[in-house]
Amino acid sequence: MGALLAACLAKEVKKIIDQKCSTKAILWTDSQITLYWIKGPSHRWKPFVANRVREIQASPILTRGSTVQARTTQQISLPEELV
Repeated sequence: MGALLAACLAKEVKKIIDQKCSTKAILWTDSQITLYWIKGPSHRWKPFVANRVREIQASPILTRGSTVQARTTQQISLPEELV
């Protein structure tokens, strides 16, 4: 899962940067399914997903999840709207 890779990478980068100054990591995903898995109890999922969710939930990086509504380029009709 990409979310697990991102959580592990953010944890290691934060560990290095925090030696110089305190930082806060924010991770984003466009997958509501991934957020649903991470927010829920890991025992609900099959072993492959459950093991990864458990590892993400144990990470000090992840404290909460929220969704953000975004517009895709297919929903935008004019190039000026991209700016």
